[in-house]
Formats: sequence, C-alpha cells, structure tokens
Amino acid sequence: MTPAHHPQPTAKIYAFPQSHMASADARRKAQFAAEMRLAAQAPVVQTGAWYHDEAVQDAQKGRKS
Repeated sequence: MTPAHHPQPTAKIYAFPQSHMASADARRKAQFAAEMRLAAQAPVVQTGAWYHDEAVQDAQKGRKS
C-alpha cells in the first residue's frame, strides 16, 4: 500500500491593496449619485417656448412696418 499523496501548496496568493485610481473612481461615483439625488429634488420650472414666441412677435412687427 502506498501512502496517500498530499500536495503542499506551492504559492500563497496575496490581494493587492486598492489603488488610488479605484478609490478616486468610487468617490466620483458617490458624488455623481449624490448630485442625481439632489437634481431629483430640484423644482422644475416650465417656461414654455418664450424665445419662439418673441421671435414670432418680432417677425410680425417687421411685416406691419
């Protein structure tokens, strides 16, 4: 009977520390999410197409003159 072969580990795997780029990316994502939450709370002002209305009025004034 031969003894059972138990292989020994040949290498140990270490995790690299998180890079500065990855942490900066996480900060940018968090800031973007915060800005989106604030934007969702901001009031929406509906002004219509005032610039178009003024252009039409100016064109009508030009025809009358």
